[in-house]
This record gives sequence, C-alpha cells and structure tokens, in this order.
Amino acid sequence: EQDSAFFILLSGAVSVVKGTNAYTIARLSPGDFFGEISFLTKTPRTATIIADDTVLVVKVNKEMLDSLGPSIRDKIKDSIIVRLAERIQRLNNILLITEFDSRGIRKEVETAGNKNEESSQAQS
Repeated sequence: EQDSAFFILLSGAVSVVKGTNAYTIARLSPGDFFGEISFLTKTPRTATIIADDTVLVVKVNKEMLDSLGPSIRDKIKDSIIVRLAERIQRLNNILLITEFDSRGIRKEVETAGNKNEESSQAQS
C-alpha cells in the first residue's frame, strides 16, 4: 500500500512483519516510527504493522509535518535520518558476518575436497 503519511508510536508496542508467513523483522516501542520509507520515497509499503497490545499512534502527513514549524520538523527529520543510518549500519554488520561465514564454509569445503583428493591419490 502506498501512503503519504508515516506514524509515530506514542504508547504500546507493535511488531513489523513481512511475508506470507508473517515473519517478525522488528518490534517497535514508544518513540519509534513506521511507514517513513514509503512516506519519503513515495513507494508502496513492504511490511505490515501488528499491534502487540493497545497502541496510540500519530499519523503524520506532509501537511501536518509542514505545519509543525521548522524546529520540530527538523527534529523529526533528524530522528528519521538517525534511525535510517542505524538500520544501514545493522545491515552492513549482518552482511559482513554473512560474508565471513560464507568464506569459512567455502574454506571448509575446499579443505574437505583436498582431503578427499589426497585420500584418493593415496589409495591409487
């Protein structure tokens, strides 16, 4: 779904889920926000938000954001930027770990292959 608003969670907790199996990718608590990617990029939403309990949210559209005044608007934008930077950093760390793990697995496979070759040559 494409929307021109994002949401700030004021109270309660929500889960961010993706996929047909509703895989939970994050849990959000008061002060967190969601829908900001779609709001900023004007692209369809890619996740579903499920309330874990009773929640209170504020829906922020462009008109509301513009009416808040530069100081508050800048604080909200800065908060979004920081959160996006944290996500990028977390994803980079996951990629590094995945790359490191795949190198280790590749090395183990190569070592096992070399041992099989040595064993075959010794038996010949």
